[in-house]
Amino acid sequence: MESLKSSVEEYEGYAIQALEKDDETLATEIAEKLAGIETELMGEEGMAKSFSDSEGQLRRAVAQTEGNLKRLKQQVDTVKATEHVQNAQAAVAARHSGAGSSMRSAVDSLERLKTKQSERAAQFEAASELAGSTEEVSLDAKLKAAGIVGGGASGNDVLARLKAKRNK
Repeated sequence: MESLKSSVEEYEGYAIQALEKDDETLATEIAEKLAGIETELMGEEGMAKSFSDSEGQLRRAVAQTEGNLKRLKQQVDTVKATEHVQNAQAAVAARHSGAGSSMRSAVDSLERLKTKQSERAAQFEAASELAGSTEEVSLDAKLKAAGIVGGGASGNDVLARLKAKRNK
């Protein structure tokens, strides 16, 4: 991008010199060349901004995923601890009441419910991640599409700007 910026300065100088020599044709030709360089520079600056925005989105997605993983690990630990407690309670209840088979089926039903709930929670988190990581349209693109901001300078625009600059 630096070489394009220096080319812009160089050709602006050439155009001003042509205007000072009253060579309007040469100044217009230089201004057309300058408009092309400026358009290319704007494109490269746009790509650099897009890359920067993408990097930020990726960093946010990674941070969100790390947080989700931490929560999932905590939930898994809680489910495991609850399972151990329930197994111990079932063993105690089976010894004292003789209703081991019905207690075991109740414990199994609870485990199936917890598994189903964990799967649903994982699905909801995955959906949340997908919704959060969709690519956003940049404000510049919206302004250009609405015709509020121009996409690039024409040779006449550059020539008019240089004439105004020379007359200062």
